Order: sequence, then C-alpha cells, then structure tokens
Amino acid sequence: MLVNPQMAMVMEYLVQRFKDGTDEKNFTLIRNDILQNMKNIYDYYNDEAIKHTALELINTVEEEKYKKKYMGIWK
Repeated sequence: MLVNPQMAMVMEYLVQRFKDGTDEKNFTLIRNDILQNMKNIYDYYNDEAIKHTALELINTVEEEKYKKKYMGIWK
C-alpha cells in the first residue's frame, strides 16, 4: 500500500509513462530513469508495492538486453 495520495499519483504517472513512452525518442533511457526513480522512492519509503510494480514493468519489456539492464537497477 502506498504511503500517501501524492505518492500514488507519482507512481501512477511513472507507470503510465513507462507503458506509453515507446513512441518517444530515447524511450529506453526514459524507462531507465523511471525505474531508477522508482528505486529511489522504494529506498526512501521501503514500500514493497513500489518494488512489485517496478518488477512487473520490467517483465513487460520484450528485449532481453534492456530487461537485464533494468533488472540491474533493482539488484
């Protein structure tokens, strides 16, 4: 469960941007930044829901190269 309504809004936006950003230039870098931000938020709040959400997003990535890179953030 996310800590507060503002954090829920932030996470909702990050998830949406991760999913819908594939048409943008350098979307893999944007996704990397999104996942790094989620990791930073997770480290601060220690909320397992954030980690779960990030790992679910990583599992939607089709290219193994990027999936491996994104998983490296969460080691």
